[in-house]
Amino acid sequence: MRQTGSAATASELKSGAGSTVLAKYAYDTPGRLTQTQDRATSTPIETYGYDAIGSRTSLTTSAGIRLG
Repeated sequence: MRQTGSAATASELKSGAGSTVLAKYAYDTPGRLTQTQDRATSTPIETYGYDAIGSRTSLTTSAGIRLG
């Protein structure tokens, strides 16, 4: 598997051959990962929440399960 974009803000996860996008990533303005998304539909797979100092405090799955 291979990432596109810089290491800090990869925008896609591709197959080893680089021809198939497996997942997409979304970031907020400070550059924190906010979502992993389905490659075909951009539907969120996981959504991440952060507190005021930038610590990741929650994870919500596509099934609606919230941790944190």
